[in-house]
Parts: sequence; C-alpha cells; structure tokens
Amino acid sequence: MKLVAATALELVDLMVSGKLITEQQKEQLASEIQSGKHPNLEEFLIQSGCVSKGELASIVLAHKLISENRIDHAKAAVAIFDERSVSLKMEESLRLRGWITEADVKAAEESLR
Repeated sequence: MKLVAATALELVDLMVSGKLITEQQKEQLASEIQSGKHPNLEEFLIQSGCVSKGELASIVLAHKLISENRIDHAKAAVAIFDERSVSLKMEESLRLRGWITEADVKAAEESLR
C-alpha cells in the first residue's frame, strides 16, 4: 500500500483518537509527513516507533471502514485502543461489540487490495 500525505494525516488523527500517540507526537508526525521528506509514509510511521506494522494495518482498515460508512471515527478509536491495551485485534473488537460483521471486514479488505 502506498500512502499519500492526506491519508497519512488522517491515520495519525486515528492514532491520537485511539490513544496510541499524544497531540505533541501528532504535531511532530504531521510536520514530517507534510515536509515531503519521506517517500514511503507507511514505513515512516512504523519507523517513528509510534505504531507497529500490525497496528498500522489495523488503522488503515479502520480508515477504510470509516470511508465506507461502516463505522464512525469514535468506534474506530475504541477498537484501536483495544488493540494496543488488551491485545484484541481492532476488527475483532468491532465485531464483538456488534458494530461490524465479518462481511464488512472482508469487503473493506478487498477494496484495499
């Protein structure tokens, strides 16, 4: 997946909402993203140490689910927080709460390919 700056900034917003990073870290990441110095924004976000590769994949999936109106930002934030705090995959957290179905996840994953 090749992230564009606008999408990367939206992912950073989800990272703040999910309590993975602070507002200060958000500002630092946003500045770096907007600088254009990082051709691979996915790798940059992972290398920043703020998210793991798996967490970033979940955040990208949450972003897709939001863009398809399958969940809202608040639900995504709860599930992202769950992934880090209780080691429950983001999509599993959403399914357990009844906020999405397996079909929702599959459709979003297909559209990301």
